[in-house]
Amino acid sequence: MKSRRLRKLVCIALGCLGLLTTGLVAQPVEQLWMPVGLPTVERPVLRGTASGVRAAKTLSTDTLSLPFSDDFSSNAPWKWADQKVQVASAWAVEARSVGQAVFDGINAYGRAYKTGSLGSDSLTDVLTSPYLDLRTRNNVVLTFLFQTGGLGDPTEPDDSLRVDFWNPTDSSWDVVWSRAGGGDPERWRWAAVPVTAPWAGQNGFRFRLTARGARGGAFDHWLVDHVFLAANRTVADTVLEDPAWTLAHPTLLQDYTEVPYWIPFYPVADQEYELEYRRNGPIPLGGWSLNLGKQVVTRGADTVFQRLVVPVVSNLIHNTNEKYQFSPQPAATPANEPYTLSSTIWFDGENVGILSNDSLHYRQSFENRYGWDDGSSERAYGVQNVNGASVAMHTPLYRGGDTLRGIDLAFVPAGVDATQQGFRICVWAANNTQPGALIYRSDSVYTPDYSWGPDVLVHYVLDTVGLVLPNTVFLGWQQEGTAPMHVGYDVNSPPVVPNVYGEPGIWYTSLYQGRLRLRPFLNQLPLDLAVAEQPVPFGALRVYPNPGRDWLRVEAPGIAARDLHHLEVFDAQGRVVFSGPYVSELATAQWSSGLYTLRLRTATGILTARWNRIP
Repeated sequence: MKSRRLRKLVCIALGCLGLLTTGLVAQPVEQLWMPVGLPTVERPVLRGTASGVRAAKTLSTDTLSLPFSDDFSSNAPWKWADQKVQVASAWAVEARSVGQAVFDGINAYGRAYKTGSLGSDSLTDVLTSPYLDLRTRNNVVLTFLFQTGGLGDPTEPDDSLRVDFWNPTDSSWDVVWSRAGGGDPERWRWAAVPVTAPWAGQNGFRFRLTARGARGGAFDHWLVDHVFLAANRTVADTVLEDPAWTLAHPTLLQDYTEVPYWIPFYPVADQEYELEYRRNGPIPLGGWSLNLGKQVVTRGADTVFQRLVVPVVSNLIHNTNEKYQFSPQPAATPANEPYTLSSTIWFDGENVGILSNDSLHYRQSFENRYGWDDGSSERAYGVQNVNGASVAMHTPLYRGGDTLRGIDLAFVPAGVDATQQGFRICVWAANNTQPGALIYRSDSVYTPDYSWGPDVLVHYVLDTVGLVLPNTVFLGWQQEGTAPMHVGYDVNSPPVVPNVYGEPGIWYTSLYQGRLRLRPFLNQLPLDLAVAEQPVPFGALRVYPNPGRDWLRVEAPGIAARDLHHLEVFDAQGRVVFSGPYVSELATAQWSSGLYTLRLRTATGILTARWNRIP
C-alpha cells in the first residue's frame, strides 16, 4: 500500500543520513522520494486542438480510418480525444524514440487528481482514441510499448495499466488487457491486443489506455510509446523499424538553459552537443546510412546558422542507443530586447519509419532569467524535520552587477498540500562550494503555488527594490515550519557544485545529484541606491553605496541633525555590530560580507534600512 511505501521511503532518507537525530537535537533531513511529472523543455504539453471526451455515438460522421498511430514525438500533432497525460522526453530508460506518454497521478497541467490520496487502484491518467471506423477491416490489432517507472516512480503490484475497448452497440467500456505494476523499471515490453467480437467491424469504435495508482501526485509512473492500431496484423507484429532520435534537443547555451538577453556575446554553441539516436529494427540489406546532425538556427525570419553538410553514419549497429556529438558555431549576440532562437536538428538519408522523430525542435528564449535545469522534473526535492531548514543552490552568473528581482520556482504535487507552508527567499555569498554570509533574507513569507498550465514556474518577487549580485551566489529558501516543500528536481543535469541544505550556520552537502527547478530573474542594470542625485522621500533612511565594501554613508534627508539620535546596525544573525550616537559615515572594512539592518532613532520615530556588504 502507499502508506507503507511512504514510511519505507522516509526511513530510507533518514538512513542515508546515518540517523542524525539519534540522541541529538533534530537536524534537517532531505527528501528525494516522491517523483514528479512535469512538462519537458520541448513543450507544448498541451498539443493540438483536441476536445474533451465526447458522448457516445453509435454511428459517427467524424470517425477516422485505420491505421491509427502515435509515437509522441515532440513535433507531432495531437491525435487523441483527451489531453490528460503529459508527454516527456527525459524519463525513459533506453528510449526507442523521442517522446513518451507519461501516466501517473497528475494531469497534463501538473495538478494532482486528489491531493493526499495515496491508495492504489484508483483511476488516474486516461488516454482515449478518437472514433475509428473498423467496417470492412479484418484482423485489427492494437500494439504499444510500455515501461513501468523508468526514471520516475516505480509501480507496485497493486498498480496497473489497462486497455479498454468501447462498444458503440451497447455504449460500454470493457477491460480487454491489464498488467500489474512492479518488475524491472528499465525494461520496455510490448503489448498486443486483438480487436475481436463484439468490437470487430464496428463504426465508432474507440480504445483507451488507463492507469490505476495513487491520485495524490506524480506517483506510479507508466511510460507508453509507439501506439499502433491497424488491420491485417497478428499479435506477433511487434517489430519496430524506425531510425529515430531518442532524447530531446539540448540547450543551445553552454552550461545554461537560459541567459538574459542583454548578456554580452555569449558562446551559444561553443560546445559539443551530445545527441542520442537509435536504429530500431533488424539490419536491412546494406544497412541504414544516416546524415546525422543537420541543423538550422533562425531568429525570426533570419537564418543565423546552418549546417547542411554532415558526415554519413553508416555503421550497422541496430537496437542500441548511440551517442552522436558535433560542434556547432556561435549563433547569438546581445540584444536590446528579449528574443528567441529556433533550432531544428535532423537526419535524413533513409525514408523509413515515422518521419516526425527524425527531427528535434527547440526554442531558446533570451529574456530576463538564468536557468540551469533542462525543464523536466523527474523527482521532487524537499527538506523536513527542522523549523527554519534551508536549501541553497550554487548559481554562477555569466556576469555580476545585475539586479536580482526575484526567483521562479516549480512546486510540484507530491502527496501533501504544501500551499500553507511558509518560506523566505534567501541569497548567500559563495564561500567556495558552500554558502557564506547571508546577503538577503526576505521579510515577506511566501507560500508554494501549484501553477496551472504548461509553464510550471511560479514568479516570486523580492520585497526589496532589487539586490545587486556578484558573479556567483547561492540562491534558495528558508522554511517556516518542519514540513517539506516539494520543488521540482532535474536528475538529468548534475551540477558542478552540489546543492546544500541545513540550518543556520550548518550546511550539509546533498546526497542527490541534480538541479533544483529554480531560476532567478533580473534587471539589466543595477538599481543603484547609492546615487546621490536620486530624490529620497522625506523621512526615509538612505544608505550608500549599496552594496558597498569599506565604508557606509547614512543620511536621513529632510530631518534636522539635532533630531537624529541613536544609530544601531545588526548583522544577519541579529548581532549588534555598531551602536552609538548618530554618525553620517561608518568604516565597514572589518565587517563580514552579508546583509545588515540599520535602525536610526529620531525625534519623530525609528527609521530602518538594509545594506549589503560585498566581499
